[in-house]
Amino acid sequence: MPSDPRTWTLGRPARAAAPTTWATPPAPAGPGAHVAVVGAGIAGCCVAEALTRRGGGRVSVIDARGHPADSLPPHLLGLLEPRLEKDASTAATLHALAAPAAAALYDRLATEGRNPWRGRRGAVSAERGRRDDAWRRVVVDRMGWPTDRLALLDRDAATARIGVPPAGDSVLWHPGGGALSPPALLAALLGETAVIPAVVASITPGEGGGWILRAPDGAVIVTADAVVLATACETVRLWPAAHLPLRPTRGQVSVLKAAGPEAPPRVAVSGAAYASPPVQHTDGSWWRILGATQRPWRPGDGDPYTPRPEDDARLRAALAEGWPALADALATEPTAEALAGLRATTPDHLPLAGPLFDADALAASHGDPLRKAARTLPPIAWPGGLFTLCGMGSYGLSTAPLMADLVAAQVTGTPWPLPDPLAEAIHPARFAVRALIRGRPVAP
Repeated sequence: MPSDPRTWTLGRPARAAAPTTWATPPAPAGPGAHVAVVGAGIAGCCVAEALTRRGGGRVSVIDARGHPADSLPPHLLGLLEPRLEKDASTAATLHALAAPAAAALYDRLATEGRNPWRGRRGAVSAERGRRDDAWRRVVVDRMGWPTDRLALLDRDAATARIGVPPAGDSVLWHPGGGALSPPALLAALLGETAVIPAVVASITPGEGGGWILRAPDGAVIVTADAVVLATACETVRLWPAAHLPLRPTRGQVSVLKAAGPEAPPRVAVSGAAYASPPVQHTDGSWWRILGATQRPWRPGDGDPYTPRPEDDARLRAALAEGWPALADALATEPTAEALAGLRATTPDHLPLAGPLFDADALAASHGDPLRKAARTLPPIAWPGGLFTLCGMGSYGLSTAPLMADLVAAQVTGTPWPLPDPLAEAIHPARFAVRALIRGRPVAP
């Protein structure tokens, strides 16, 4: 894995052969295969787009809530902002590849007349703490990106962009970032692909191959040659055999009544909290998003989807402490509503993207060879045609397009967009493999 970002290919580094390690993928679905994607969130919609683009045959999307254009709150916004690091790491490489790929896809949708962007383009990163001015200078130098992708703005330039002074002496400026409308984005990604409104209760192998997806009453929803589970923490319920260590995290955002089109922040910003630029609603009113809380959630913690007033207060308090000028600007903008939900995270904060597996079968066939560091490994008996994309946490908008492209490449047998070491780093079986290497049982 190259350590210098100047050598990274930010487009689609093709690959011709499958890896020869434990991560060797199952055989792809044949030409014209029917692929069922469960989940119509950012993961599932990106998978559907990538499968369609790669010629993956017929694609069916199933989601209990139906089409996202009809089920998502109209005021919901998300921010696209690259996650950059000062030091080289697998996570830094993945995020440096993923964010430009995401921006390119969303820009393409916009040029095709399906614009998901909202408000003024660009995003400012003004985090403090360990990410001080010296840290930002190192990041800009190390990345080596052109100024139309990344720039360091001094205090005066940042103030002109944002409308209020930053908390520090500099900020990172991402011209290609900005605010996105999830309802518009997911609808654009789906295109002509219909969404079947149904609850998937079980996934079982078909007698002649493929998979059968059933509703809670046992009725068959679809039969498919391959299935991609883009179901966040529900993936554990639908395929418990993998013992995936997914952790639910609850987040809440506040919807503010913005003072007008020039009310700061005029562009998307992140720091002590994040905020979108003012966005005009269909009724002519202006509004923005302030977010987001992020806390581990457990079943005894109450309904995760019910907004909590104290979370809005917590967001404003964090902003007042970390960015007083912005907090003062937003103090005049009342909270109209709050939106809450769950995200799926992993222990290493990297996504799960690739084939699903049976952890007990993997332990039986590969436990000893992995523990003894055998030079050659027997083929893994993957459940053919079963994949997942989940565990992206709060980085779904920036990572889903590239991760979905990898999954679609594995399903269709087409060139991969990532080199083998990075594909292994996000492989769903990586936690099980690490446990077996250490001689430990595989457990979520």
